[in-house]
Amino acid sequence: MKLRLGIPKGSLQEATLSLFTRAGLRVYTNARSYFASTDDPEIECLLIRAQEMARTSNMALWMPA
Repeated sequence: MKLRLGIPKGSLQEATLSLFTRAGLRVYTNARSYFASTDDPEIECLLIRAQEMARTSNMALWMPA
């Protein structure tokens, strides 16, 4: 089972990516995609608008991996 992380897209994105980098997790993004990759194969990332974070997180609980 993989760990799924939601990263806020927009003004909070760079600060969040910097935080992950300082924690030792490199996250690679593409400006044209809502998906991000990491250097850890057990972690998946999705870029989400901050306003939709709670709703998307709730939906993810019901979606199969």
